[in-house]
Formats: sequence, structure tokens, C-alpha cells
Amino acid sequence: MAQLSNVYDSYDATNVNKESLADIIYGLNPAETPLLSTAAQGKARATLHEWTSDEWVSTVGYTNAQVEGDEYANNQLSAPARNVNYCQISNKVISVTDTEVAVDSVGAKDAMAYNIAKYGQLLKNDMETILCGNQAASAGTNNTTQAIRTLRSFEAWVPEANRSDNVTSGAGTTTLAATDGTTGQLRAFTEAQFMDVLQAIYTAGGRADMALFHPVQKRVFAGFSGQAFRQNDAQRKTAYNIVDIYVSDFGEIECRTSRYVRPAGVTGNTTPGRSVLVFQKDKVEVAYLRPFTVTDLAKTGSATRKVIESEYTFVARNPNGLGVVADLSGGA
Repeated sequence: MAQLSNVYDSYDATNVNKESLADIIYGLNPAETPLLSTAAQGKARATLHEWTSDEWVSTVGYTNAQVEGDEYANNQLSAPARNVNYCQISNKVISVTDTEVAVDSVGAKDAMAYNIAKYGQLLKNDMETILCGNQAASAGTNNTTQAIRTLRSFEAWVPEANRSDNVTSGAGTTTLAATDGTTGQLRAFTEAQFMDVLQAIYTAGGRADMALFHPVQKRVFAGFSGQAFRQNDAQRKTAYNIVDIYVSDFGEIECRTSRYVRPAGVTGNTTPGRSVLVFQKDKVEVAYLRPFTVTDLAKTGSATRKVIESEYTFVARNPNGLGVVADLSGGA
């Protein structure tokens, strides 16, 4: 009999099984997921999630002057737009041998509980990358890895008018991703590009109040002139170069750094931080058909298996509240 593949056993755990080490595991925590944390949580009722949005910025300008005593004429009314997105399934599967569960290990009384916590965070990281990305929607088909059901992510929802990019084709209609620029079309991130997107969102009826930056673009952004809360502490001989708030003609923007905004290596992307996401916080939502769950899997061999799973989709409550500075080079 052979051991099942990808089973975490006591041999893999030689660095944490208790010997004379302190019962503390020191490790990085990459579970900062600002979009997931900021977005409202909604409920999806089916794998195809639907909602409506409407445009409120409309004017007839100087023509709205009426004749005294004139007969009233009906205004032409328009129905709200109907938006749809598919729910995507993401998971992490954990398998721990019964021996490792029984071993008294360093810093974790229960190997299964420890790995559920760890891979639960890693699942959120995966979801954050997907939600922040430029993924097209797909209804998928049954039992094939070639056509898995996928959600339409942030950049694919941004209207062309709310984009600062270096290519002519922006977001698609109902399912397509935006068209990424080629390597030769990438350009340096500038404050003018950022301001153009803020203005476009405002003109469309929104008011951006948050921006997400990959670290390479956050360093560039730190040199912009519209920042607030930069200071020097002469007594402590400390200089602070942290931009938390950007003050513009179109409002104050909360500025957050995120590892998961178009990181390198995702779907062939070799340029980390090629986009900066800008949005109105109350116009984004993550709707869950199935929230985070931990489910026992059938026991096979001398190991315990569990799956952490979520079925979810990105909801652009009103796409006019979203913007992006795209086609950026690597920065610093």
C-alpha cells in the first residue's frame, strides 16, 4: 500500500514537532485582504447572480425652460440596467495523517486546527487576487477543467470612460475582461492619470473614496503632491513617508497597499502592479452563494481530510463608481 499523494505527515512536520523548541510559531501573515474586508457582504440566490443599477447624472442643460400655462409633456423614462455575474468556487483541501494529529507539536496543539486557520487565510488571499483582477466571466460546463465557472472581477467591470489606460479597448460588455496593454504599451504611473480617473468617476455620478495599490505603485504614489499626513519627528529622528489619505478636488481617498492587485505570475502577468484600483466603497459587494465552510471529506487511509470552501461573486453595485489606472510599468 502506498501513501496518498499530498498528505501532510510527521516527516513533513520535522521542524514543528515538539523537541526543545518554544511553543511559538513565528511566521508572516499575508492575510491582508482590503477589498474583501471593505466590500459589503451580500447573499447570492443562484450561480448566476443578478442586480440592477441606474445612472443619476443626467441633464438637459439650458433647455429646461417652460412656457407659462403650457401643457405638461411626459419625460422619457429609462429602466435601470440589469447586471449579472457568476458565482465562482474556491477552496483549499487539507489532509493530515492520524499520526500527526496525535503528535504533540510545537506551537500547535492540533495540526488540523492549525492548518485550517492557515489555509483559511490563504484561501482569502486567493479570493482577493481574483476579485481585484481582470478575469472574464464564464458560465462553465459540467465536469471539465477547461470551462470552469468564473466570476467577472473588478477591472472587467470598469467602464471605458472611467479608465486611464494606454490601449483603445476597455472593459467588455457583459462577460469579457478588459484588454491589457502589451509590454511595449506599459507606462509610468503619474498623478495626472490618477486625477483623470477620480474626475471620470465624479463626472459619472460617483465619488471615489478608496484606492488600492500594489507596493511598487504605492512607492510611486508616495511622491504625489495631493497626499496628506506626511510628517517628520525631529525628536525621534524619524521621517514618515506614509500616505494614508489623498486629498483631491473630488474628495478624500483612503489609500491602501495590497499584495494582490495584479501580482506577478498571475495568468502570465510578468509586471507586478500594472493597475491601480479606484472605487466608491459602497458600490462594491461580495455576494456569497455559500459562505466560508469547513467540510469533512471521506476518510481514505490513515489520514483525516477537510475542505475549506466558498462560492462567491463580485458585485459592482454601480459600475460608474469603479475606475482603474491601467497598463502601468513596474515602478520603483
